[in-house]
Amino acid sequence: MSVFQDRRGAVAAMSAIVMIGVIGFAGLAIDLTRIWMVNARLKTAIDAASLVAARQISLPAATRDAMVENVYWANYTQNGRSINYLQATPARPTITQLDEQRIQVSGSAVVPTTLFSIIDRSNTTVFDSAVARRQGTGLELALVLDVTGSMASNNNIAALRQSATDLVDILFGGQNEQPNLWVSIVPYTAMVNIGAGRTNWLQLGSLAAVDYRPSQWLGCVEARAGINYPAGADEDDTPPSQAPFRPHWWPSSRYTHSLDPLIPGNVWVYRGAGSPPPRVSVPLFGVAPNVVLPTDIPVNRGDNAWIPGAGGNVVRNATAAWSDAVWEPDPANPGTDAQENTRDNQGRGPNLGCGRAVLPLTRQRQPLIDQINALRATRRGGTMANLGLQLGWGTISPRWRADWNLAETREGQQLPLDYNTRFMRKAIVLMTDGENQWYDWPDGAPGACNAGGVQRCASATNPPRPPNVPIWTNTVDADQNAYGRLANGGPFGNRLGIANPTPGPGGTAVTDPVNGINARMARLCQDVRANNRNITVYTIVFVANPSQTVRDLYRNCASSDENFFLAPTQAALRTAFQTIAGQLANLQLLE
Repeated sequence: MSVFQDRRGAVAAMSAIVMIGVIGFAGLAIDLTRIWMVNARLKTAIDAASLVAARQISLPAATRDAMVENVYWANYTQNGRSINYLQATPARPTITQLDEQRIQVSGSAVVPTTLFSIIDRSNTTVFDSAVARRQGTGLELALVLDVTGSMASNNNIAALRQSATDLVDILFGGQNEQPNLWVSIVPYTAMVNIGAGRTNWLQLGSLAAVDYRPSQWLGCVEARAGINYPAGADEDDTPPSQAPFRPHWWPSSRYTHSLDPLIPGNVWVYRGAGSPPPRVSVPLFGVAPNVVLPTDIPVNRGDNAWIPGAGGNVVRNATAAWSDAVWEPDPANPGTDAQENTRDNQGRGPNLGCGRAVLPLTRQRQPLIDQINALRATRRGGTMANLGLQLGWGTISPRWRADWNLAETREGQQLPLDYNTRFMRKAIVLMTDGENQWYDWPDGAPGACNAGGVQRCASATNPPRPPNVPIWTNTVDADQNAYGRLANGGPFGNRLGIANPTPGPGGTAVTDPVNGINARMARLCQDVRANNRNITVYTIVFVANPSQTVRDLYRNCASSDENFFLAPTQAALRTAFQTIAGQLANLQLLE
């Protein structure tokens, strides 16, 4: 009998037993790794979705939740590669708003196991949840909004009001105010309105109240360009205390009408009731100027014929039969969209083309909503987005602090705050619906005045009717605006220093590479975005098919390509404002 027994069978048996453990541990490692990887993917999706949920917390629940789910699935599936990552089956996320500031997103996935099934655990469910809220880092924001006459078409002005309201509601998150959040609103047309109460911003002696009768100065100002101003004062943030404004005044353009009867020394007016009311001839120059009544409306169809000093500022509604009896709009007390549309381009008066006044920085939601609700399309003059941008910058520029003299403060600091103040940001949203341009009303001198094929202004063969009232024969001209008239010289001529400017999109006044409106705006944009200021600029072009010139101008004005939004429809405009609001709303992941 051998002393040593043959143990080969025992080793084999022992090896088999050990292999069970080794394979089990390997299977355990594989299953645990799969569970960990699915859980990591789930956590990434939940975290991303919760941040979006917090950013869009003020949107309607259905809209918000759809956006949140899209982000959740995009992150879980790695942009659509596979919903069955490692054969796991994910469930739809659960979205729960906890309060006005916090929102929770939860999700789960079932992971099939392999060797875990030996211990009767064929599936393992992983779960994750995150709560996010908006963080309180501060913001000074200027909304610079185009309210020119073209915004009346297709009720686009109502779409703008809704879009701007969305932005305000998202930023304020359902509250009346948010810590360290201030917003200003700057409507613009072919000029800007600093507010009729800010006469201390005007050059001494430049406002003559008598010139505005039967109205009064409503607050619109000239562009600070030309002989009355320092060079470049319309291209930077020079405050009015250093470069005061001059009030906008559109003098009565009493050019002769080819249909007016020849009665020397007299002017023809509408007088009395009826549609149209009777036309009568009354002396305006010379012997008896006082016979002009407060209710008289000039028949003369210059592009802004009004009788200085006659009566009170009574708004008269136009009818289809005659629309000469329409006074300038009152931006402080606007009518409905329909009422303002009735006025169309037929308004007249010393403030013609003047839109609503700027609302400086405020932390209160209601004044912002009131300002937005009062926005109306304002006709005549054209579009000068550079002036809107400049005043928008002024509302957040510390150089304007003493001029605004705002009562609201942050930790004892008067607004606007210094650039790069800790935990504070500055941003501008600039929206337009078209080209920078002079508008030329075709139904009256001094520009093209042959609307509908009917000659509307005097020709060389028609001598002036009353003495001292000129014949206007220049058809290369346009409305008066903040830069004056387009072509004629003198105090009401264009202040751009352009020889022989031409009107409209593509005209010299816009495209001149040195002095044109677009050139001035491009330089202004560059100055706003200077690195030492850290102002974030967003631009929105609300046009279906904008020219390449407009695309380039506004894309280059934005802080980045991602901050430029092309909005061809009203729905796209609303999405653009909501997206910008989401980017401006600071977020914090809590747990």
